[in-house]
Amino acid sequence: MQKVLERSGYNYLDAYTGAEGVQKAFSHRPDLILCDIKMTDIDGYQVLTILKNSEMTANIPFIFISGLTSTKDLRLGMEMGADDYIIKPYRNSDLIYSIQKRLERFESIKEKEEQEFEKFIHFSPNPIAVFIKKKIHFSNEAFRQLIQITPSEANNLDLEIILKDSFNPFLEKLNFCQKGIHPQSSFSLSMTDVKGNKIPVKIHLCQSKLFYNNTCVVALFNPTVDNSERNCFINEVAAIISQHEESLPESFLLKIKEVITQQGISKNGEEECNIKLSEREKDVLRLTLHGKPIKIIADELNISIKTVEKHRASLLRKTKSDNVVNLVIYSIRNNLISNN
Repeated sequence: MQKVLERSGYNYLDAYTGAEGVQKAFSHRPDLILCDIKMTDIDGYQVLTILKNSEMTANIPFIFISGLTSTKDLRLGMEMGADDYIIKPYRNSDLIYSIQKRLERFESIKEKEEQEFEKFIHFSPNPIAVFIKKKIHFSNEAFRQLIQITPSEANNLDLEIILKDSFNPFLEKLNFCQKGIHPQSSFSLSMTDVKGNKIPVKIHLCQSKLFYNNTCVVALFNPTVDNSERNCFINEVAAIISQHEESLPESFLLKIKEVITQQGISKNGEEECNIKLSEREKDVLRLTLHGKPIKIIADELNISIKTVEKHRASLLRKTKSDNVVNLVIYSIRNNLISNN
């Protein structure tokens, strides 16, 4: 048989027992398996059962070659999942024909599955890359936009450039996932796009079925919010709004309050609030939370504008707020009115 396979251009691995055959199937993941039925340690039926029960080898074409000629034996082999059953003695041309047809069918199925797999990844709105060993085999547009690279650049992407200090920890987790030690895992780290901008991400790794004759790992990159930068931005916006508070319409200030309430934004993230307010401070704060400018507050409370400014200054000091918008944020976050 070896000479027939060689003349037909096929490379092969020998296994002299069923156990050795199973071991080599897992180690080398061949394109096709030829197996006898009668063997000394475990028979061909057991070999087939073991390989079909593993995701790593279940799709590999499997051909029985046996001297068992009964219809019962043939039917059993085919019912167990064998792709063909060749009876000894056989003609060499029959063997090669069966091998060719099984490989063609296997390649066709595999190619279709790979196309469907890539199509699913391509149309996902989430940044996804598919890894084989230590390299990106395929990535979608969302991933390329995240790190600002072109499709051609993605094919030769040096992970160390975008991961920097996170490169080794990422490779360790990727390796564990590929080997099945941790088939699924999630972790956070910082990436860098090609312009040098840091991108905090949470990465979800998942070992996928065999494609391209390898175990691939699907990696989902979920950008996360850097709270320190977010709060800095909020404070800058709050300062601008406070500078123009008197000229802003009440509807705008109410909208700001609505957004703050929905998002649960907090300047300092306080969990407990023990601030005590006077009755007049409560009145001023309550109207401020309703988006009322200083002049309207003074008119509704029958006090002077100077007195309103005095109470607001006290509120800013007690809440350690830099401006009125941060006072509003703090008050909503900590239920300042309810607590008083």
